[in-house]
Amino acid sequence: MFLVIPLTSCKEEDITNKRVLDVGCGYGFIGTVISVVTDSYVDMVDVNKRAVHLTKRNIKKQGKFKGNVFLSDAYSEVKDKYDVVITNPPIRVGKEKLLSILTGAFEHLNEDGTLYGVEINYSTKVQYLSKINKGLSAFIY
Repeated sequence: MFLVIPLTSCKEEDITNKRVLDVGCGYGFIGTVISVVTDSYVDMVDVNKRAVHLTKRNIKKQGKFKGNVFLSDAYSEVKDKYDVVITNPPIRVGKEKLLSILTGAFEHLNEDGTLYGVEINYSTKVQYLSKINKGLSAFIY
């Protein structure tokens, strides 16, 4: 079963001791906090070289961080499967890219995996729900 739920609904127990992928990690705040607080293994990816560089600098300051940071255009360099995929793409990412980030997550989630995302505006949400929800056993957003 796959679930897509708002990032704001994520509880600590939902992501503790899990394999997590943070897609579009920016400077790494979300993934770093998840790893340090929940003892989860977190891979963080971003298409932007500067973002990856800043994320690597930030995690060096955290002694407890477990995971990797690497350059990837969404899932292009991601080879593993995860219990949780989290994404908070830039506001100007574009509809097609956002859709590819959301739908691409399902290829990288374990069978009972969960996709957490940020809230998007209502009309865009309805459009994506109709495209993404086909064939999924559960979809919450």
